[in-house]
Order: sequence, then structure tokens, then C-alpha cells
Amino acid sequence: MDSQKLNTLLATVTDNAINAYCQFGEEMLVEINRWISKPEQSRFLNGNSLDLLINNHRNHLGFISQVIESRDGTALVKALPWVYQAYHSQGVPFLYFKEELEKWQQLILKTIPPIEAAQLVQIYDWMLRAHDECCSLIKGDREEEFIAMDNPFLHYIITGDHRNAYSYAFNKVATWEDFERFFNNEAQPALYQIGLLWQNGDVSVSTEHLATAITNRVLTGLLMHLDLPEITKPKILVTCAASEQHQIGSWMVATALEANEWDTTYLGADAPKDAILDYITNESPKAVIISVTMPYNIKKAREILQEIDALYPHIKTIVGGQALSFFHEPQEVLKADFITSDYKEAIQKLNTWLA
Repeated sequence: MDSQKLNTLLATVTDNAINAYCQFGEEMLVEINRWISKPEQSRFLNGNSLDLLINNHRNHLGFISQVIESRDGTALVKALPWVYQAYHSQGVPFLYFKEELEKWQQLILKTIPPIEAAQLVQIYDWMLRAHDECCSLIKGDREEEFIAMDNPFLHYIITGDHRNAYSYAFNKVATWEDFERFFNNEAQPALYQIGLLWQNGDVSVSTEHLATAITNRVLTGLLMHLDLPEITKPKILVTCAASEQHQIGSWMVATALEANEWDTTYLGADAPKDAILDYITNESPKAVIISVTMPYNIKKAREILQEIDALYPHIKTIVGGQALSFFHEPQEVLKADFITSDYKEAIQKLNTWLA
């Protein structure tokens, strides 16, 4: 894909065009969902729920909004084949992506003023030109494994064997250091591997959810047998961005902070912006750590960071998560005080700032 051409196009998108896309986004979203809901479009479902594609449209709007706001073509170049892979592996035909992009183009021209629409349509022209390449890319080699497929823990959580999953982990973990090693070397890579298997169509959504639930259960059970130190350091808030459902990484951040003697509150997945701000108002944490895994949730993370900076400029902010890898300069997109995908780096930074 011609990333240089895309960056050139993004540089020509004015602030007025960006604002128009955001302003009319919900109106266009209603129309594209009405289009996909017509009986003749059932050819795209292949047995899936209509919600699968409706959610894709919502994610598309949020992600493209962020791409044009940041003018970061790297994110779109990386994400587009990934989106094709994730949905095609669930049975969505390639033709859907082409027709969906064409429908977005039509709605932009119909809804947004002509000068701004012309700037935005060229981004969709670029995506349509990349269509055939995206289709070819996902027919190529599979991605590198995160963990060996014969790993016992991976086998147990895929098959839903929670008893053996816990027994296997319990025999490996006697100290906090053992827990960290097990999390980093087996638990988290196993979940990444299952995510990859789902993306490639090798396991179902229900299998992915079951494996995640078992892993959360196992990790929580292991912690019950460990003696964590007393709290000696200030209050820290750890949360996922709004709409972000992937929480294993942020849970480990919160747990590791507690093991490092921080007074840690964890709000979990899909924390609404108002809930985060309400907690900050009432509890006055010294820092806020936000996790974002899916690239289309970057915009939600950015919005809460802007609110925190405006209302509580003295509070330190850290952002982590796999979504950061989609952007060439995530710091420029998010404007947090520190960005990292390594929870140990986050703890080191907090110790430098506050302890």
C-alpha cells in the first residue's frame, strides 16, 4: 500500500473537513446501518449476526475520525488489512469491504459540504485502491505465533478445562516473581494466540470469551495465595478506555502496582468517561493509567486524556496497550505524560515521579 501517497492526502485534509466528518458522522452512521439492514444485504452476513457489521461501522467511524485528526497514515496502513482479516475469517466476503467503502463515499458526498467532502472522499479512494492488496495480504502467510500451540495452558483454556488450567498454573506459582513470569510467558501470550486464532477463523467468538474468562479466574485464584506488601505509596487509578473490552493487560498493571505498594484502584473494561472523571474528582489519585487495545478506541482514550488535562493538569497520565503500535507517533496522538506497553516501565516512571 502506498503509505506516502496516503500521508500526502491526509496533509491536505483541512480542519474544517475533519470537523465536518465528526459533525455528520452519526448521521452517516445511521444511513450506512440502514443500508446494511436491507434484506438483500444478508448476502454479506454468511450466518453472522447483523450486529457484527453494525459494530464494524461504528468502529470505522471512530477510527477514521482519529486517523484524519492525527493525519497519521501509518495507523490506516496497518489497520486496514487487519480489519479485512478479522471480518473475512468470520465469513464476511471481500465484496462487503468494497461496497461498504463505496457507501461511505456516497454518504460523504451527500451529507458533507462539497469542499470538505472532496477532501474526505480522496481518503476513501485510497482505501478502495488498496482493496485488492488487502485481500491478497490476508491470503498470505499467517502471523508468527505468540506461544507454542502445544503449550498446556493454551490447550486447557481453549478446551474450557478450567480445573486443569488452574492446577497447571498453581504448580508454577509460589511467589510474586513466579506470578509475573507465568503472566508474561504463558497467560498473556496464550490469550494473544487465541486472539490470533479467532482473527484467522480457527476458533469461535465463544471460545475466545471462554478462554479469557478462565484465564481471569486462574490469575485471580493464584493471587489469593500470594502475600502482597502493605500499601505505602499514593493512590493510582487504572482503567480501560470507554468501549474497550480487553482488560487483561490493564488488570495486570493494577495488580503489579499493588505488589509495588501503590494504593491502586482498577475500574476495569469499558469505563465511561463520566465515571473516570467522577472517581478523579472524589478520590484525587496522583496518576491515571489508561489501557487501549483496539485501534478504533484510541479516540475515546484521547478524549478522556484531554478532559483530565483540562480539569486536573496536576495529575500524571500514562497510556499503554496494543493499539499504540498502529500509530507512528502515539505520543502526538494522545498527549499523555508517558506512553508505554510495558507495565514495568509504567511502574518505574511512577516511582520516579511520585514515590
